Parts: sequence; C-alpha cells; structure tokens
Amino acid sequence: MQNMEILIPITLFIVVGFLLKTAIEHKTMRTLINRGDNIGNLNELLKNISRKSNASSSMKWGLIFVGVGVAFIVAMFFPRGMQDEMTVSFMFILAGFGLIAYYYFWGNRENDKDSPA
Repeated sequence: MQNMEILIPITLFIVVGFLLKTAIEHKTMRTLINRGDNIGNLNELLKNISRKSNASSSMKWGLIFVGVGVAFIVAMFFPRGMQDEMTVSFMFILAGFGLIAYYYFWGNRENDKDSPA
C-alpha cells in the first residue's frame, strides 16, 4: 500500500475517458434535438448502434492487445541492451498486424453486409 502513486494516472485516465464519453453523448443528443428527430426512438437507436459496434470494437482491441502482449514476450528473448528498443518496435509491428488481421477477417464481413446482393 506504499505505492499508491500509480492510482493517480489510472484515476485520471478513467475520469478523462468518462468526461469525453459524456461530452460526445451530449453533443449527439443536442444535434438530434436541433434536427427535430424523435427522442423517444433515440435510446433504442443508440442501443442498436452500440450492439453492432461493440463486438467489432472488442475484436479490434483484442487483436491489438494480443499483439502488444506477444511483443513483450518476444522482446524478452533479446539481449539486455536491445530489449527496450525491440519491445517498442515489436509493439507497433504486432499491433499493426492485429489491425490488418482485423480488417481481413472482420472488415470484409461488414463490407459484405453493406453491399446489395
């Protein structure tokens, strides 16, 4: 319990994320109200949108974090002097491969749904 300093950036990150989410939702609601859209259907619309994008977003971030995790494991096998550089470079490379894999596997499915058959 002596190293409580780590909680400061974590808490700050959570608070900033929550404030950004709230501000974006407020801006979206204000725009829809100004356009005169029916607010009764808004909650249902937002739930449908979040359900569709939630799985896609989870897949993308999952692949990125797996790539970053693999980068840490791979970098452990390099000599001491090169570990820092190799960790950072492998993080970017493998996270990029994760995004490419996401587009290849998941992005093609979304494009197929959008195109008329």
